[in-house]
Amino acid sequence: MSAMKEENEAGIKSIEDKLHEAWLEERKFYDFRGAARFLIWLVALVVVDLLIDWQIFFRERWETPGILLLVVNLVVLGWVLWKEWLSHRKPFDPVRVALEVESKHPELRSILVSYSQFKDLDPDEVQASPALLKAMRDQAVSLTKPLDFKDVVDFNQLKNLGLVCLLTLLGFSAVSFQWQDHMRALFMRLIGENADYPTNTKITEIVIDSGKTSLSLEPGDESEPFPVKSGGDVDILVSVDVAKEVPDRAVLYWTSEGMEEKSEEFAFRDSKRYECKISSLTRPTLFRLVIGDDRTREIPLSISPPPAFTAVVAGLTFPEYLGRPPSSSETLDFSVPAGTRIRWTLTCSPAISDLNVTLGGETIAAQVSEDGKTASFEANATETFRYSFPYVREKANGFEYRIEGEQEVEVVPDRVPEIVLQSATTASGYATPSKTLVVDAAVSDDYGLGEAFLVYSLGSREEKRVSLEELTDTSLSGIRDRIRLSVPLSELLGEAPEPGDEFVFQVEVSDEMPPRGTHRNLSSDRKLTILSEEKYLEWFKSELELQLALIAKARDSEKRARVEIENLKVEEKKE
Repeated sequence: MSAMKEENEAGIKSIEDKLHEAWLEERKFYDFRGAARFLIWLVALVVVDLLIDWQIFFRERWETPGILLLVVNLVVLGWVLWKEWLSHRKPFDPVRVALEVESKHPELRSILVSYSQFKDLDPDEVQASPALLKAMRDQAVSLTKPLDFKDVVDFNQLKNLGLVCLLTLLGFSAVSFQWQDHMRALFMRLIGENADYPTNTKITEIVIDSGKTSLSLEPGDESEPFPVKSGGDVDILVSVDVAKEVPDRAVLYWTSEGMEEKSEEFAFRDSKRYECKISSLTRPTLFRLVIGDDRTREIPLSISPPPAFTAVVAGLTFPEYLGRPPSSSETLDFSVPAGTRIRWTLTCSPAISDLNVTLGGETIAAQVSEDGKTASFEANATETFRYSFPYVREKANGFEYRIEGEQEVEVVPDRVPEIVLQSATTASGYATPSKTLVVDAAVSDDYGLGEAFLVYSLGSREEKRVSLEELTDTSLSGIRDRIRLSVPLSELLGEAPEPGDEFVFQVEVSDEMPPRGTHRNLSSDRKLTILSEEKYLEWFKSELELQLALIAKARDSEKRARVEIENLKVEEKKE
């Protein structure tokens, strides 16, 4: 009895071992198949990466696709690893393995599955007959004893896959050996390194020259935008290694902001150097070079704008005699009184290092601040003048510009005072020695009145000037005033004039322009001929008669005109 029990236990152990061995064979099958498929996918992705990166990304000199390709590869390989391999590596399950064995051996008629399900169960728990369970186990042992569970896995199915995987690895090894530099460049680019694929033509150096500054670059270098003068040209000098092949074509491609890309072929300067030019640049520009089978990344050019005056302050210091406080103008064109001192302060953007100013026919250098943001210069305004800026140098790059156009400062001269003799002023004519001189004059000046004088002479005597302030006890003020004077000639002259004398007088007025009293004006002169009382009466009588005759003549003319008008009216009625 004990011998039979040991035999059954040995049979049960044998079934467990055989199921486990079958599971191990199944895992080997899936491991080999998964690894082979994974390797095929890996090689395929590397080849596709090489074609895409070399023929597209490298040719277009895109910056980030290497990392992008690596991310895509990792995602695809992760999916393949799970789908083709890891998802098939299931843990050991006797029931599942038994089902697979019975699918190969239908004669077992579910005995092996039942055995796997009930082998570890207590008969009391399942309420089954111990004898029946024992009989089922004994039958399972006897039926499976001659069977090899490993035949559930057919490794012959993997022959074609293994052959394909082997050929793939051999082909990839051959390609990698033949194109070592290409594969090295690919893997470096996949991890974000800056690497170039081998080319028959190799661009070794690019020199960009704006006339003031130059920049030397290697094809893989990244740089800040190279500054170019607005409206200026940039020369591009390219050094090429032609050891493998002399390129038959070299093309410059460039595009300015808001414009379509342009291209231009250019030629050798000498055996290893090419030269090309981009002219009249006014907008930010990108350019690239294609020489033979090599090409560069896009290289940016920035435009350095001509300096402009973003703010203008012209400080005005007026002549002291005007009595005006300092002022300023915020434009380049303005007007000032003569003698004004002007100091310009210009805010410049971008910063400058030099500024020349032409004032009239003279060119001066403006004072430029250390930071180059402001420039100042001064001038005395004595007459109207024009000024311009023929030369300004930008500070950052040393580009030189001319600011177009001319500005003008209009200098308003100080006019002499204006004198208007009023009707009350004594008119030219005849007078007696007892004549009272009357002066009534309206005077004005553009900035301020100064002094007033009565200028007179008697006969051939020396001309005299008497201050009207002394005569009237009043002085002129402001820009408008009135002079009123009434004085007997005898009092003015200190003695009565003699008949036959001629008295001539004028009003003289000056303003505050220094030296005081030199900037003056004279009114028209008035002349009085002195007569005796008798002669004056005779003259007056003849003047009166003359006036009466003129009045009578005018009255007669009026009467004749009235009669003619009446006659015309009568004739019109008759018609």
